[in-house]
Amino acid sequence: MSRPTIAAPVNDALVIGGGLIGWSVALVLARRGLAVAVIAGDQPGSATQASAGMITPGAVDNPSPGFVPLAIAAARHYAGFIDSLADPQSTGFAVTGGLLVAETEAELPWLDDTEQHLIARRDYGMAMIGAVQRLSVTEAVSRFPLLAPDLAGACCYEGGARLNGRDLLNAVRKSAISLGARQINDAASLALTGSRLSARLTDGSRLDGEAIVIAAGAWTANLLKPIGYEIPINPQRGQLIHLDDPTGNARGWPVLETRSHHYLIGLNDNHIICGATRENSSGFDSRVTPAGLREVLGHALRLVPSLGRAAVIETRVGLRPLTPDGLPMIGALPGIENGWICAGHGGLGLTLGPYSAELLGQMVTGVPLAIDPTPYRVDRWANGAIGQAANAG
Repeated sequence: MSRPTIAAPVNDALVIGGGLIGWSVALVLARRGLAVAVIAGDQPGSATQASAGMITPGAVDNPSPGFVPLAIAAARHYAGFIDSLADPQSTGFAVTGGLLVAETEAELPWLDDTEQHLIARRDYGMAMIGAVQRLSVTEAVSRFPLLAPDLAGACCYEGGARLNGRDLLNAVRKSAISLGARQINDAASLALTGSRLSARLTDGSRLDGEAIVIAAGAWTANLLKPIGYEIPINPQRGQLIHLDDPTGNARGWPVLETRSHHYLIGLNDNHIICGATRENSSGFDSRVTPAGLREVLGHALRLVPSLGRAAVIETRVGLRPLTPDGLPMIGALPGIENGWICAGHGGLGLTLGPYSAELLGQMVTGVPLAIDPTPYRVDRWANGAIGQAANAG
């Protein structure tokens, strides 16, 4: 079913969700001449606020055919996106390279597969991966000082990048506001009249928009359920720890990842991020737990034992918005003429979010699409998981 598009400028476009993806959507729409308001309620456990900051799409293991086109487009988009911000230096973005480590001999086949996986994706079009090289542990230690010398093996690639998730969010938000986007600090609910959405604030006031974009991360399903949409986006808790940098040089380290999905990242502010748990039964519980801290620190100290002498700066918790196939939902809400969605990026919001926002902006404003959006349709689950929107007064 074809959807009407919006010719800029318009009276208003509403984005519900104040994380990176919500503000990236606002920035894209503002650049296209739309008047945008972002309803940015403060949700404890926002994924962006806790995000680690890895930009390593080439190393992501996702078997869905729709992942690679989106990841390639996102990788190509990233550097230009950062440069387009009003203050790109504030994001802490840097290409430091990536380092994949096998902790045991049993993990060497995984390392072999991942090395070939990186090469294949690079040759297919993800040029940011760059050179890929297998390393001995001694060579790995030369690139990542303090790395435990009894690890089984490593592979490096030159294109891995990192940034500070909170700082990126602030830079995107400031850029959108500089173009006229408005921030509304409130929570919102949705109302459906006929086939048109509106938003209701906590004081009962109603906000309308020619486009209403739901970009509320792990809370997206809760927003849509009252109007008849049952979508499979569920929260996954991720706990991580920030340590101080005892070397003063961690900002130059490559992004380190393991088969268990634990990682270490050095940031410009002399923080070392150690992460992260993947807790699928957490619900919306955003508390730090002893078990989570033990898991994260156990892996960090296995990789870099000397971090046992570092100071703990803070702990963070984020709720990742997961979908069953690991792909986000980007596009129109079927049956709702002014409803759109950009959500469900799991742990890849920082990596895929800016390009997902660009793709959604192309859909909303009728610009020819750079990639096929079919894999990201909200109604791709044919088993009835998506309910038809119910008419409501």
